[in-house]
Amino acid sequence: MKKLLFIITLSILLQSCKKDEENLTPVAPSKMELLTHKQWIYTELYYNATAPRQGTLVYRRGAPNNIENRDNTRAFFWRDGVFDEVQGLNSPHTRMTWFFSSDSTKYNISWGSGNTNVNIIQLDQNTFEWFNPTQQMSAVMTSRL
Repeated sequence: MKKLLFIITLSILLQSCKKDEENLTPVAPSKMELLTHKQWIYTELYYNATAPRQGTLVYRRGAPNNIENRDNTRAFFWRDGVFDEVQGLNSPHTRMTWFFSSDSTKYNISWGSGNTNVNIIQLDQNTFEWFNPTQQMSAVMTSRL
């Protein structure tokens, strides 16, 4: 009888552990978390862009003859709505404000003399691609923790 009771108790415990394991599926990070939990570096930057990754390529990381040097540029989107872009350790910061659109497919960025909406083409753990049709700019950025 004791063996039967032990087997029943053990099977109940194993079933409850199995249910706990099934409920441990990871929750996908929100766009806010993806954008704000890291710094971003430029991989490609285009001017005169009429669509994502089109126009004049002015920077590609590792390319020898870039029109602009963005090797040391870091971009930060802070949760409090501040956007900060730094060109290097001793350079001035470009500070603006930003917020997501209601459906998080765009973000609005504002500075002292204006603002613009930027389309989010791709945003995941490693890649942030955007297109700004108003300023005709497009970029691909890579995350840095």
